[in-house]
Amino acid sequence: MRWALLALLLPALLLLLLPPDGAAHGDSGRQREPGPGPGRTRREEPPLSIDLTFHLLRHMLRLARTQSQRAQAEQNRLVLDAVGK
Repeated sequence: MRWALLALLLPALLLLLLPPDGAAHGDSGRQREPGPGPGRTRREEPPLSIDLTFHLLRHMLRLARTQSQRAQAEQNRLVLDAVGK
């Protein structure tokens, strides 16, 4: 089931990580100069596969943590309802 979830999330994550040419950082279709610009922090090279792997791992851990917190909140609600508070 996790592989199926990863297979569904991977294309969406790739779209988020790699925006189409000209749409990055609100440049509205203008071509960027190849030289370093003021305040430029983004690399021109594509991200390494290990970067993508760790990004996906962090995302999956965040999703798991959120799901766990929701389950714990539901359990707490059921306990409080049973006690009468």
